[in-house]
Amino acid sequence: MTSIIETKLSLNEIKDMYFNVFKKKPHGKYANDKLYLLNKINKESVKLKNMKENKKESKSKSKKDSKAKSKKDSKKDSEKSNIITETSIKNTLKKSNDSFEFMNPIDIDMNLTNDTPAYKTEELNSHKTSYCDKYKDVVPLDLNKINISKIEDSKCNEIKKKNYFDTTRSFKLSYNNEINLCNSKYISEGSFGTVYLYSDKDDKYKIAVKSYFDSEDDEIGIYKLLLHKGVNCNIINMKIIEYRPFFSKYYVGVMDYMHGALSDLKGKLDSDLLLPIIKDIAMALDCLKSKKLAYTDLKTDNILYKCSKGKIKIVLGDIGSICRSGDYNSCTWLPIEYLKTGGFPKCNEATMVWGLGVIILELLKFNVNFFHYSNIEKFEEADIKKSHIYIYHKYYVPIKEKYKDYFKFKPNTLTIEDIIFSIFSKTKKRLKLRDIINAIE
Repeated sequence: MTSIIETKLSLNEIKDMYFNVFKKKPHGKYANDKLYLLNKINKESVKLKNMKENKKESKSKSKKDSKAKSKKDSKKDSEKSNIITETSIKNTLKKSNDSFEFMNPIDIDMNLTNDTPAYKTEELNSHKTSYCDKYKDVVPLDLNKINISKIEDSKCNEIKKKNYFDTTRSFKLSYNNEINLCNSKYISEGSFGTVYLYSDKDDKYKIAVKSYFDSEDDEIGIYKLLLHKGVNCNIINMKIIEYRPFFSKYYVGVMDYMHGALSDLKGKLDSDLLLPIIKDIAMALDCLKSKKLAYTDLKTDNILYKCSKGKIKIVLGDIGSICRSGDYNSCTWLPIEYLKTGGFPKCNEATMVWGLGVIILELLKFNVNFFHYSNIEKFEEADIKKSHIYIYHKYYVPIKEKYKDYFKFKPNTLTIEDIIFSIFSKTKKRLKLRDIINAIE
């Protein structure tokens, strides 16, 4: 512990510590502020230590005086358990000198109740594909009819805590106030929370449900912003509801149930399906741009699909990747111009086009680790020019030889060369979203 305190930690080391404590990447206004992150880490480590000690204490059958002593010792131990002491932070570290100009936090006064509507979603494009033949159609649900209420006496009492959004098992979800959605199944866990599949006893009505790790998560503010702006940009249909099992405030997000993510389709798309899907994504991103918003963490894991009657429909998932134009937000496949930002590019069109280019390579089943923020961060300014040589040999040549039939654009618009080199170019020369949309049938 002493060696950590005496070391001047790098921003990336602090972010690793933050992830170990909160199980998510730091994001938002203070994502690059060392002092803020370390103070938050310390506060949480003390809280977790106290909870652990209090739990042990409650199980103890010792006398009252021994309990009092144990509690006093516990407090001392918890103070020693800080990952880094507050004093040492002030003595050895300064706030980040990164010249980012963050926008103010999203502050919209809006109560998220059962009556709060889901934000608007447009009618989705769909494309015929044999890949969808293996899926059963899902009954479409009106999320505005999803309600949260006290469990009282129902089969929801029987759900195991680890598979339930509310670990106190005080609340349940229902559809149209009459169909209890109690059957649950773990789907995945990300930086913002855990996602479950919920359905009725007959498995007919299905929704995806997100349980948030943090009641002050940025995603909740983004949801309010989407409602406030009336956004209609082919985003996953979602409704967030507040609930209070005791005194603390929690949120649960309910979403349309989707069959999977585009990462399932790597190397499996028909040659005539790649560009239509890319166009769908580009149109959703261009729609966000028109609302002065952007989507930074573009990757196949964050683009979701649903099959219906043998056709595939695409939506943007993970609304935590949406941000206001000009802000900074987290990203996996980092645009090279942000190599010094610790994985946080600017929310703008150029960032979205870069991410869209990496999605194309992912869908063709190329290894794209070259674009990962941890690799881009290792670059020096002089390496940026060399990156095009790498892209030429690693991606352009194989695409010309094996995948040229996937890139049939309208006459006199784009070429394969444009898609590769004009996406992965410097910001000013990069393609625009409308260039991509207008070139695809």
